[in-house]
Amino acid sequence: MGTAHSTEEEPRGTFLHRIARRSRSLAFLRRTVPTTLACASGKGGTGKSFVAANLATAFAARVGRCAMMDADFGLGNGHLYLGLRPRLTLQHWFERRATLEDLVLESSFGVDLIPAGSGLPRLAEMPTEELVRLAADLPRAIGQQKTLILDAAAGVSTQTLRIVGSADRILLVVTPDLSALTDGYALAKCLWLRDRDLVVDVVVNKSTEDAGKRAFDRLEDVAGRFLDLPLHYLGSVPNDPAAERALRKQRPLVLSEPDSPAAIALVALADRIAGRLATQRRAGRFFERLAVR
Repeated sequence: MGTAHSTEEEPRGTFLHRIARRSRSLAFLRRTVPTTLACASGKGGTGKSFVAANLATAFAARVGRCAMMDADFGLGNGHLYLGLRPRLTLQHWFERRATLEDLVLESSFGVDLIPAGSGLPRLAEMPTEELVRLAADLPRAIGQQKTLILDAAAGVSTQTLRIVGSADRILLVVTPDLSALTDGYALAKCLWLRDRDLVVDVVVNKSTEDAGKRAFDRLEDVAGRFLDLPLHYLGSVPNDPAAERALRKQRPLVLSEPDSPAAIALVALADRIAGRLATQRRAGRFFERLAVR
């Protein structure tokens, strides 16, 4: 494992310990293989990485530690939300200068991160054989963690569709903005064309609850008319100035300001997703699906 570059450990009685005590009975704690959640978006700017990092932190409270892979391989920023400074990234693994295990950074927030490269276009479309190698190396890298969060690249590249479509569960992150909804629908359509059995959960970020529900209804209406794709609304996360403050501190919002409106919404979102992962019928086959040539 790598060495953490983050802030101090959380004291007892804080968020991590409180939520762990009330969540230990969840069925997904008994799984022997990790369940995978892909956080996806049709376009940049929806706050997908912010949502992914905070969900990973919330899940870590339930399972002891949680693995997260920055799957925006050539333009990663997941480390910023966890206070980490990668020395090795997926670029080094891709160039065979490091093993995947060498890349793993242990944060003091309970999240083990596999960091992506930055400003590396060639990693945005890795050859199929490299994705197969990634599928083979990942189980050793994440160890015994019961949950793997995938912070996928925005858009509909072949690589993104393959990674997101291989996950056990998909969380589509949109905002009420029309372009975000349009691109979110385009991503959902591309995923559905690859696998007609997919189910997609949706969270509307940077939104009030009323505006979020209206945005989801628009998305669901279009998907229902043109696709046979089930969409499930998991709620909204408000536009909260605390999120920017947490990023400046490089700490997850659910720990930095746990009583802020966005943090409360993110913990509620984590609770809903945890229940869905516990009963996920696709669970445990991410590595197998990703390895298909």
